[in-house]
Amino acid sequence: HLYGSDKPDLRIPLRFTDITELMKAEEFKVFRSAADLVDGRVVALRVPGGGEISRKQIDDYTKFVAIYGAKGLAYIKVNDVAGGIEGLQSPIIKFLSEEVVLKVVQLSGAINGDIIFFGADKSRIVNDALGALREKLGRDLGLVEPGWKPLWVVDFPMFEYDEDSNQWSARHHPFTSPKDGHDAHIDTNPGAAYAKAYDMVLNGWEIGGGSVRIHQPELQEKVFRSLKITPEDQQAKFGFLLNSLKWGAPPHGGIAFGLDRIVTLMCGATSIRDVIAFPKTQRGQDLLTGAPSAVTDAQLRELHIRIMLPEQRRIESYKIPVSVLVVVYTADLEILLLERADRDGFWQSVTGSRELNESLDQTAVRELSEETGINASDYALSDWKISNEFEIFKHWRGRYAPGVTHNMEHVFGLVVPERVSINISPREHTQFGWFQIEEAIDRVFSWTNADALRFLLDTNSSLR
Repeated sequence: HLYGSDKPDLRIPLRFTDITELMKAEEFKVFRSAADLVDGRVVALRVPGGGEISRKQIDDYTKFVAIYGAKGLAYIKVNDVAGGIEGLQSPIIKFLSEEVVLKVVQLSGAINGDIIFFGADKSRIVNDALGALREKLGRDLGLVEPGWKPLWVVDFPMFEYDEDSNQWSARHHPFTSPKDGHDAHIDTNPGAAYAKAYDMVLNGWEIGGGSVRIHQPELQEKVFRSLKITPEDQQAKFGFLLNSLKWGAPPHGGIAFGLDRIVTLMCGATSIRDVIAFPKTQRGQDLLTGAPSAVTDAQLRELHIRIMLPEQRRIESYKIPVSVLVVVYTADLEILLLERADRDGFWQSVTGSRELNESLDQTAVRELSEETGINASDYALSDWKISNEFEIFKHWRGRYAPGVTHNMEHVFGLVVPERVSINISPREHTQFGWFQIEEAIDRVFSWTNADALRFLLDTNSSLR
């Protein structure tokens, strides 16, 4: 995966350098833990001339990749290749060996004035986040080359693993034929089986796609078994197909092109809605015909349809999209950070959501007690009057009411005279540590947390 996408825009001259194996011998936990995952990946993305990108822009890009599940965006600015490690600028260099850092610069092909961004997580998250960043950088920095850049995308996996259901599902559809010899993987290692599927991509748009279909009933039943479709369900849902195949069917395949997408590209438009005579709205409404329209009870009875609303979950079961961030620090600006138990390498200050009928001050006091054992009344807790809205990670949105995508975070500070005793909750956190404020800024993964620490640094501990 050089581009992090199955429909890459080749007009953007940026590509990934895979450094997963290189990081398996490093002690830097963020990269090492990703490299050691079964489906983990660590990549570098070199951006020519990117050394001019400001820290604020990097913070903005960090927020952008977070949309795709990335926990952060590490980087190295290349100021002077000939100067070795001294010619590089990055908050992560101190956590990596000099030999590996220089090897990464060499493998990426970076030269003076470049910046290298990094992605480290499960392959899907890295590909999604850095793939989207690649396209955004290409457009933001004016790197998109003129002309047409078509390509065929082949070697699609037959299956992908669904972590929610803990089973394999068809990557394309369950009727796609495996590549020659790959049917042997279907029962033993579905992830290693590739399909005879193909897409035609032009300038980042998938303009056509298709596959060669399975024409042997035994192979079709084998694929169904791998998807946990029982023989009874096979007959009930696809019996017509299996029975037809037993009569004999030749190898067959095809491809379908999206005429609307091709016309969109020809017109230089950015959306197929611009070339469709009567496009539907974002809500699926057809303004020409007025569809969909209301259905009467009589029409529903005629079709033997009865509408039953699902039982509503009580509002108390959802998290409130309002939270607090409490920065605990000493007079010498040593910062207390906690590592989350559910996100390896995710360091943060004390944080938590507000509960019903609870003020923000009460939330801050409660979270301090629950997460660290600190009694806020013993010290000076202050409301910094800072609020940040951020997008909730997709894999956490199930904790909130349907449709809630953003959270409002309010920042508090608690100054202690020196390092105090901390009692963390093993269910919430794996460890804690006290860090100098500059190191804490580099270590935290949340951009809102980093901004709060920079605010503290700028005011030089004047908030008490």
